[in-house]
Amino acid sequence: GVNNVMAIKAYALYGKFSKDEKDAKKAKAMLEKLNLFHGAITGTINADECLAGKDPTRGSELCLIVELMYSLETLEEIEDRFDYRDQLERLAYNALPSSTTANMWAHQYDNQVNAPFIKRSEEHPWNSNGPDSNLYGLEPNFGCCTANYHQGWPKFVLSAVHKNEEGVSISSYLPLEIS
Repeated sequence: GVNNVMAIKAYALYGKFSKDEKDAKKAKAMLEKLNLFHGAITGTINADECLAGKDPTRGSELCLIVELMYSLETLEEIEDRFDYRDQLERLAYNALPSSTTANMWAHQYDNQVNAPFIKRSEEHPWNSNGPDSNLYGLEPNFGCCTANYHQGWPKFVLSAVHKNEEGVSISSYLPLEIS
């Protein structure tokens, strides 16, 4: 899952070199397919290591949420338009906060839209993740989420502020002070 959402921006980045507008369209088509077959109401893609369809109990890795946010921010910047902002805001205001504690000292490895439980359980719905995957902790499963989860909000805030010849614009409703 994480590799797929990281790859969304690949064609758009390549398009900067190829100068071919079709490359940006490929990035958008890839995102549309992932949303169609694996998308969740919170803006994320269901993938607990492997793409997981639309079943709300399967969930998303926290790494995936943060990396999808970054891919959407990158696409927005490359294409110089805000088509991706709605999905990005759903991730920032729904999926990301529900995956972490308020003080950012713990997180879930797998965040579920419809979490039937938040406990250790041998009867878990995930494809390849273990029974601790939806517990809150510093490292409830693999270290990738612990290394990445703190990047989501700061990068989101930075991507919401844009400077141009006319001044500064803010593309998301968020607590912000600019000087």
